[in-house]
Amino acid sequence: MKRTQTKILMSVLLELLKAKGLRHRDIATRLEVTERTVTRWFSNEGIDTRIVERLCGLIGVTFFELCALAGRRVEQRVTRLTPEQEEALAGDMVMNYLFMQILRGWTPEEIRREVDVPEAIFVDGLIHLEKLGLIDLLPGNEIRLRTVTNVEWRKDGPYARHLNRWLTWVMNHVDVGEPDSLWAVDALKLAPASRTQIEQKFQALIQEARELSDIDRKLNVRARDWFAFVL
Repeated sequence: MKRTQTKILMSVLLELLKAKGLRHRDIATRLEVTERTVTRWFSNEGIDTRIVERLCGLIGVTFFELCALAGRRVEQRVTRLTPEQEEALAGDMVMNYLFMQILRGWTPEEIRREVDVPEAIFVDGLIHLEKLGLIDLLPGNEIRLRTVTNVEWRKDGPYARHLNRWLTWVMNHVDVGEPDSLWAVDALKLAPASRTQIEQKFQALIQEARELSDIDRKLNVRARDWFAFVL
């Protein structure tokens, strides 16, 4: 399969697993592998079909049924935003935040609890996301994504430029001595194969951090703060 098709297939599979309440930790226990191995499966674009079939077995679907669902996803959901959509997200902090959390599967109620934004601004942000064609607002405060969860951002597009500006600001305000920050800085020469391994480890680490954040949020842990991950 092509790279984009594999991404969509694994994205659909991950959504189905989450819908059954199965996190990476649960999957690892059931398949008798490490949690890091499971994380690597979902971040590796060259995953073996036999592994996908084992994952499908956890939710009672066949590989062919999964492919059919992924095929419909390709037809129904956008994988890449237009430059205008990227520009709109890059230029509106609230709308950007809302969309990123929706991509992670958060409900409006969960998002509202996490951020101290006036109700009118919060609702206005959701309405603008719908007008942009990124979500559908449904009855009962439900949201349906009109994009895939792993959107492909244009490398030279408006959102990439927005991230570059943000990263420049972050690096200009770095303080490695800040008590609550964690830093590991080094300069190394790596072969292409080693660089690929490091990239996979980065993907695994950020996925683990996201899962820990979701666990803390669902347990309503009070002592939480915002952290920026720059890998």
